[in-house]
Amino acid sequence: MTPLDELFSDEVLLEKIRQVTRFVEAYEPKCDMLLVVVRWGGTGGFYGIPLRAKAEVFETLGKERYLRLPKRGTNPRGVEISSEGMEKLLKHRLTKVLEIDWQRPTDLEARELKLAPYMRWLQYWQSD
Repeated sequence: MTPLDELFSDEVLLEKIRQVTRFVEAYEPKCDMLLVVVRWGGTGGFYGIPLRAKAEVFETLGKERYLRLPKRGTNPRGVEISSEGMEKLLKHRLTKVLEIDWQRPTDLEARELKLAPYMRWLQYWQSD
């Protein structure tokens, strides 16, 4: 049996399903959350979502609507907060947001410089 066969075996798949089930059964919000929403050419933001907001939304929606389980046959990254849950968290009265207008630099050299931290700092250090 190759490592690839082992990865996709029924036994491994069943264990992944058990892990997801245990996670969902035990899940409850436990900490604040910071979220950055980047919308190039538009408005996004830096969100501070307190534990209390997460707990209230979780209680309102319940586990089934608050959490989004991975779909079978995909390459999931784990259990996620559902789009409905995230929308309610972002609009919650306790959530704080710093709106950010995300614009990419139009000058290619400036854009490349901003996307290359080493070069940006190198120029900064050389200017001293």
